Amino acid sequence: MSTCNWIEDDEELRLTDANNKNEVPINCLSFYTLFFFLFVLLFLLITVHLHLSYFLMW
Repeated sequence: MSTCNWIEDDEELRLTDANNKNEVPINCLSFYTLFFFLFVLLFLLITVHLHLSYFLMW
């Protein structure tokens, strides 16, 4: 991931794969997971809000 190169020098933020010896930046994975979670949460909140406002109109 090219967006994760800024933490390459930090050994504490890396997760080593035992099979392939690939080092995965933990911060990037958690960042994308958090972004996806926030996006889903925002989508759910907007959907619920629209449904509630639609039903409250009647």
